Amino acid sequence: MANAITTMTHTLLAVRIFEAFVAKITPMTRFSNNFSEAETQRGNKVKVPFVSSQDAAGDFGGTYTMQDADVTGKDITIDKRKFVSWALTSQEIADNPQLSMDMFTEQKAFQLAKAFQQDVWSLITNGNYGAAAITSTAANFDTDDVVDLATVCDTADWPEFMRSLILKETYCGALLKDTGISDASAYGSDGAVKDGIIARLSGFDVMKSTLIPANGENLVGFAANPDAILLASRVIRPDDVSNTINFETFTDAATGITASYREWFDADTDTTKRVLEFNYGYLLGNPAAIKRIVSA
Repeated sequence: MANAITTMTHTLLAVRIFEAFVAKITPMTRFSNNFSEAETQRGNKVKVPFVSSQDAAGDFGGTYTMQDADVTGKDITIDKRKFVSWALTSQEIADNPQLSMDMFTEQKAFQLAKAFQQDVWSLITNGNYGAAAITSTAANFDTDDVVDLATVCDTADWPEFMRSLILKETYCGALLKDTGISDASAYGSDGAVKDGIIARLSGFDVMKSTLIPANGENLVGFAANPDAILLASRVIRPDDVSNTINFETFTDAATGITASYREWFDADTDTTKRVLEFNYGYLLGNPAAIKRIVSA
């Protein structure tokens, strides 16, 4: 009877954590990826498409010379496992009101997203992607800096589509104050004023993230092409399910991102233990496909 006090089942809790997790890691979908609900063993490899630099255009000399169309599959080892967990007794389940459970799901989702995202973005260093393209404090960062960054990408012969600009919240905040964006008539949209969203700017899809790691180099943002980082994820099913009450997977239809949920009961402590887990791997892609922004 005690469990009836809460209106949220534990599967629903896992679903809500998963949905919030996916929402927080949206910037990760901007990289080359192979996300799937398929199952694998820890350490198995998954191929992610990687398009290398293509041959320069040639001159017609009476016949066509066939150039390569270089698309290779890079092997990504599924060797990372991040999880969040919670263990509640029957009494604790009864004592938690709906509001507390909602706050609990958001915190769990944030911690899982933070662990995954900062792990992958630890790659974004001077050693991997070269010297910073822009050095600026948040207070001085403006649309002119974004134009300068776009010019750097143009000079590097980046394709003009699928460019992303991912920034710390303070740098997005500085852009929102820029009159080139805050003035809806100048920017062409009132989304920045109404919703705090900068959809497109100087050819970039702009995304905000509170999870960009400094990496010991004052990293505050970066411009990226998809081939900068290669990502893959799979589900790892437990070998022994004899002690598992439930094992489920949750998949985001739009991205294919899948997490697994398992729960088991400890009779000695009257506690049900639950885990939401994300299994993945990653690899450095094209070292010319990220342009870093640092604060100093």
